[in-house]
Amino acid sequence: MKRAICLIVTALLLASCVPSVASPTHISSAIPTLTTTVTTVPTLTESPPPTIDVPTATIKPIVAVPVSVSPLTLNESNTGTEMKRLNTIGTGTPHDIKFSPDGKLLAVATGRGVYLYDDTTFEQIGFIDVNDSVSAIAFSPDGNALAVAVDGKVGLWNVLSGKNIRQFEGGMISIFSLAYGKDDHVAAMGGECRGCGSPVQGMILWDAKTGRQIYAEHEIWYSTSALIFRADGQYHHR
Repeated sequence: MKRAICLIVTALLLASCVPSVASPTHISSAIPTLTTTVTTVPTLTESPPPTIDVPTATIKPIVAVPVSVSPLTLNESNTGTEMKRLNTIGTGTPHDIKFSPDGKLLAVATGRGVYLYDDTTFEQIGFIDVNDSVSAIAFSPDGNALAVAVDGKVGLWNVLSGKNIRQFEGGMISIFSLAYGKDDHVAAMGGECRGCGSPVQGMILWDAKTGRQIYAEHEIWYSTSALIFRADGQYHHR
């Protein structure tokens, strides 16, 4: 009996020695609320650009002054001729030379035109600008006019003024000799063919007062180099 009591007492003592386990207590924790904070971005205030006072220019309109065009101005019709003239050195190559009938003037036909010189001092006293190379010349009997051959054509020019009087009808490929006869007749001798094998020459006679062609021969198959008029006004060639 004592032993049973001892076991009971022992069991009680052991029970009192075991620590009691407390029931877990539920603790409610509140979840924090996210608060969005919007930061206002400061607005950049630009200062207006400085105002620059630009002076206003006073423009006066240009008054166009009419300018007379020089006869030597280059254009579509004379460019080739003028460039050829620029290539000529000095007074040009002489092609023909004649004294006036009174012996007071010496005319020299060159690649630039016709130069007129005093027969005593040989100083230049005039120039006939035909705007091309002159191949032959001939004085009129009174010495006031000069027949001038340019590029196969013949014209009459005033010796004192240097102005063109008239152009003669027709022409040839080239003219190498001119003669001015009595009663205002002008004759020309030249070539009628270029690069055709045999040389073919021709001759033309004009009335210098009208420039009209009086006679022409375009198939001279023998060599002819000069022209001269007879005293009675007739002509012959050789």
